[in-house]
Amino acid sequence: MPTPPQSDRRFLGPKRPNVLLVTFDQWRADHLKALGCPLPITPNVDALAAGGVTFAKHHTATAPCGPSRTSMLTGRYLMGHRVVNNGTPLTAELATLPRLMTDAGYDPVLFGYTDTTLDPRLLTANDPRRTSWEQPMPGFRAGAPTGDDVGVNVDTAATAWLEWLTERGHPFPDVWSAYGVEGLAEPSSALADHPAPYPAEFSPAAHLTAATIDYVRGRRHPWFAHVTYLQPHPPFVLPEEWFGHVDPADVEAPNRLADRAAESALHPLLAAFLAIPQLTEPDDWGNSRWRATYASMVAEVDDQFGRLLRAIEADGQADDTLVILTSDHGEQLGDHWLRHKLGWYPESFHVPLVMRWPAAQKASAGGPPTAGTVVESYTGHVDLLPTVLDAVALADGSITDSFLTLFWRSARAAGMESEGVNELASPQWLHMLNSATIQSNLQTGPKLAAMLSSNAKPNEIAEVLYLTILSRFPTEADVKAAEEYAKLGVAKGRDAWIDLAWALVNSPEFLLRH
Repeated sequence: MPTPPQSDRRFLGPKRPNVLLVTFDQWRADHLKALGCPLPITPNVDALAAGGVTFAKHHTATAPCGPSRTSMLTGRYLMGHRVVNNGTPLTAELATLPRLMTDAGYDPVLFGYTDTTLDPRLLTANDPRRTSWEQPMPGFRAGAPTGDDVGVNVDTAATAWLEWLTERGHPFPDVWSAYGVEGLAEPSSALADHPAPYPAEFSPAAHLTAATIDYVRGRRHPWFAHVTYLQPHPPFVLPEEWFGHVDPADVEAPNRLADRAAESALHPLLAAFLAIPQLTEPDDWGNSRWRATYASMVAEVDDQFGRLLRAIEADGQADDTLVILTSDHGEQLGDHWLRHKLGWYPESFHVPLVMRWPAAQKASAGGPPTAGTVVESYTGHVDLLPTVLDAVALADGSITDSFLTLFWRSARAAGMESEGVNELASPQWLHMLNSATIQSNLQTGPKLAAMLSSNAKPNEIAEVLYLTILSRFPTEADVKAAEEYAKLGVAKGRDAWIDLAWALVNSPEFLLRH
């Protein structure tokens, strides 16, 4: 593979691309042909993979929805962003993909949801958003909730979709009536035994597709759209045109032991999961019917995704658009007798990732690989943010790696091998800190000078700072010293200063101050 100049790890394409970041919610990796699915349910994603790159061992950073999407859009693991569950607030100080793209001159627009709970410190006591975990991540325009005339925010009540249906002559009193599951005990997790009352052309996926097409059509300046389809997330319902699309006789049997008791004996936590009715497969569902419905939902959302790609191509924008398709997490589907996303199994955490680069970037020397490439390296959601920023030639400063580095030598290795030059001393590092105060601190180093004059070895200095930063209550002086040392970097302390940077940006004191 060609090696880019060590002075700049970014891929600099001829022009900034459009960015289309799409997710299918709760879509597990084994329901994609390129990753072994025997069912013909993803022809449009298959075509994208044939013209792009498939990441065979891609994994979400965490589950459920909110934490996973936060990792995707901040480039941080759970310990770094602290959104440990749906409803956990996202601190306003963290850099996010929509904010970084805004800084770069893009106009980030959301069609769907990010499952974000806003920082309550910025909201008044009576603000209704304090009790909602379905707000758009700050930085996105998302229709009415953000006071914009573009974008769509999807909430549990499906307010925007119901209004859209009413405008088209299909009024429903609430979302569960629209799905046709209003009489069931758990409508939000239901498996319907009949088609939904809306036609396929007015499905939730069709709604988001239509809104996105209306937005991107005719645009001649680089745009960034984040489209988050709900399907195949429950409730497991389908319009009549897709109901029964996959025959239950054609699906594979679940991966599990003979009964729940045998499965529970494997681990106490698994036993606890299986003792909770909402987390285990209902006895009256029938596993093959459930799996067939899920696969049919994947087929329906694939069809809408294909419609979106065809509209972009018809508008002459396909060659200028970076397309990224993934999922926030998977679905157990009765494997190990579980449902939803939980535990430690790949059914919950191994998700598809397919990307297609703009034609001009693919044609450039040193650019991404040829069409149809399958990457076998392990990758994760925290790598998506730096990948997008690399693609638009930004210095994001994330401590995770861009996928583009998979196609040449490791950027981190290149930085360490260059004399006196490393990633932490680069503009990326300063951009990640994202604070004028911190950037000023990084330019002076009296504490660093004192430490270096002590004749301690670089690894010893880094180790002391590393352990101090990981302590529960590091002082401001401790953090400043670590910042200064990480900024300077010492080639002989390679592993140590990388670990130090990780500890620094995840330290409670640092996050509270910035």
